[in-house]
Amino acid sequence: MATRRIKATINNHYVQPLKLRMGRKLVLTPNCSYNSVLYTQKHYALHASNQKIDLWAKFNTNTFDGIQLVAWLEDVDTNILGSAQCQFKVYYVNTANDWGQTLIHTVNGTASNGKWVASPSQTDLGSDNVIDGDRTLMIEAILSKWGRSYTKKIYLNHLGVYDSIVRLRNDIDFLDIIKADT
Repeated sequence: MATRRIKATINNHYVQPLKLRMGRKLVLTPNCSYNSVLYTQKHYALHASNQKIDLWAKFNTNTFDGIQLVAWLEDVDTNILGSAQCQFKVYYVNTANDWGQTLIHTVNGTASNGKWVASPSQTDLGSDNVIDGDRTLMIEAILSKWGRSYTKKIYLNHLGVYDSIVRLRNDIDFLDIIKADT
């Protein structure tokens, strides 16, 4: 008996090729136009619960003044998603009084490669809030996308090497005072 060979034409009104190695085959044909959408087992809809904020803060090593903040919105696959705006709020946390929070500075982020950045200086934070490990600060990032707000908070009390620089500077000042006394 002769064998017939059939060649399927791709995506026309009569033939809809399906991927045979997919676990779950669900085909939608909206408005009967035969434009198929194939969902796999790994498919997940873009939903607000699948999105989260990454927020980072570090000592501003470029100017040695203040902090640098960066935040972005990402999905579960760590793809950076776009957002409409970002606002950073910096709070002083009083650890002696039930961890009460006092707002000390608010700054809007500037878009940079899908991320939002801001660099509040030490004068913006106030002379009492020196980043030397003595006081605890809370950084809050609020991102907006499609009328929905996303929020993340981080706590910090020193940022890297700056704590060591301040301690060494205090030791040097102490040695200068001792030298002046002798």
